[in-house]
Amino acid sequence: MDELEVLLKELTGRSGKVRTGQPDPDMEAAIAWSKIRSVYGPFGADVTLEKFRRQKSVTQMLGRTKHISLRSVILASVSYLLPAFFCYVIFFKCKFSCQIRTSL
Repeated sequence: MDELEVLLKELTGRSGKVRTGQPDPDMEAAIAWSKIRSVYGPFGADVTLEKFRRQKSVTQMLGRTKHISLRSVILASVSYLLPAFFCYVIFFKCKFSCQIRTSL
């Protein structure tokens, strides 16, 4: 039995349904709910072990170590922020040049 099976068992009630809402923090199920939610995101009552295992965006990374360099973080940040910066510069330049023309 792997960890995901154990966590799902903790969240499964007597009726056989998986608890989808956050349990009382004092319960063991709260830890299981938090772990599953942090890795797989929100889930519904119809979730099964197989549905979790089919989420390739998550399962392909489990058990692996990804090394991140400062350069890759900077490049990712720049590629994310640069378009927004240029939109702001273009907007500000347009607004500024329009104000100058109208005031002359």
